[in-house]
Amino acid sequence: MLVKDRYQHIIRDIMAEYGVRPTPLPDYVVPRSASIGKVLQYTDYFVGKGNDTQPNAWPHYRYRRYRELLNSLQPSGRREAHVDLGCGAGLFSWTFLDWATTNGVDHGEVDLYGLDHSPAMIYLAKEIRARLIQDIPDYPELHYGRDLDLLLQELKNNYRESSDYTITFGHVLAQAHAPADIKAFTRVILDILKLMDDGSNCFVVAVDARVASIPFAEGWCSLMMSLEGANIRYKRHEVKRTSINDCGRARVASLYPAE
Repeated sequence: MLVKDRYQHIIRDIMAEYGVRPTPLPDYVVPRSASIGKVLQYTDYFVGKGNDTQPNAWPHYRYRRYRELLNSLQPSGRREAHVDLGCGAGLFSWTFLDWATTNGVDHGEVDLYGLDHSPAMIYLAKEIRARLIQDIPDYPELHYGRDLDLLLQELKNNYRESSDYTITFGHVLAQAHAPADIKAFTRVILDILKLMDDGSNCFVVAVDARVASIPFAEGWCSLMMSLEGANIRYKRHEVKRTSINDCGRARVASLYPAE
């Protein structure tokens, strides 16, 4: 079973248990102090069923956008580590796990890491994973949290040889590209590159909304400039233009440690 078959229903089940009703248009930005009700409404609208009821909406819209980009990457046969910065309730990890499943990568060969400033989002991500396990019993453990130092320690403690790393930003860079944000993201990437073995791959995948194309480009450029300043080389991949993705709304690059 794919996560895609279950996540929308699970979100609605949790909303019903908390007595949270769908909202026609939640705030686009989730503050650190957001309540469980607010993060449920946000996740339902932008990730779950809520947006599917709007005129001209696409079912599984964000999932499909993320999946299109991941489909441009091919598993190498190494272990797969996914690191989602601004992870929210976990959509990019669900997409990543489905990508692994359809490419024949065993769930036991996948590690999932995430960072988000909202405690309620981290709670929701873990609650959804606990329910997904009922249908996907080999669902990997979530190394999710809101503390940067703890994430870096988790990456070190759970290091496995011959791992490829995919670092993702799902609708994050347009909002979080102040110098402090870019410094934190760069720190994560530098630590990941230090863990890599010879022959391992590291990809960075970023996605944002059409209406946020300018701040998204600013965030991406700031991140790449920061990496260049740390002697990290990168190679941009071409983003195929489709009805839901293009180079103004999505970026993919390979990263290489300093020589």
